[in-house]
Amino acid sequence: MEDIQKLKSYADLRRLVAPDAFAAAMNYLAWHNRLKMTAMLPVRQALVIAFLADRKPIDQMLFPSVKTFLDENGKSLPASIDGCRLRADELARFLAGQT
Repeated sequence: MEDIQKLKSYADLRRLVAPDAFAAAMNYLAWHNRLKMTAMLPVRQALVIAFLADRKPIDQMLFPSVKTFLDENGKSLPASIDGCRLRADELARFLAGQT
């Protein structure tokens, strides 16, 4: 099992998810990190996005909703990889309207 402390950059996420999920997460991060007045997404939150993308495709139309969820729930970063998976599950429920 990978230790979350070893995740230092977005490229490290590649080891934890499928190539398509990694690409989808990078597309989201490219969109997010270009926004004005928005800090770059921490690696742990990027991992949440990658785990979500590993379960279901992330359409660009969902990007603002994903950002809203992260803004509302991103104050405390997950402490483990399993915590990132759980946050990805919460995000999936949020996007499905099952909050």
